Amino acid sequence: MNDLIITELTVVPVPSAPGRALLGFVRLVFNDCLLVTNIKIIDMPEGVGNSWPREYNAKNQRRYNVVAPTGGAAREHFDRIILDEYWAQVKAAAEAGKVAA
Repeated sequence: MNDLIITELTVVPVPSAPGRALLGFVRLVFNDCLLVTNIKIIDMPEGVGNSWPREYNAKNQRRYNVVAPTGGAAREHFDRIILDEYWAQVKAAAEAGKVAA
């Protein structure tokens, strides 16, 4: 396996609510053999982005990355792919709502 390829991308937007930053959940499959779940799409002060899976250690009250891009270029690459799909779904849902109205 020389290249890591996203072979499945599932984005599930969640209904918005005042004061809630969570916008959706993401499920990625790489090379049809590696599954990454619990990626969150969140509204942050600097804009909409992704939060990769983290684990909380109650003993020392710290959070640790479970899965995360290894650098800025990788993070930007995955953010673009995930957020493009998220915004496409948001747009499709809005258009469907306008058609039904």
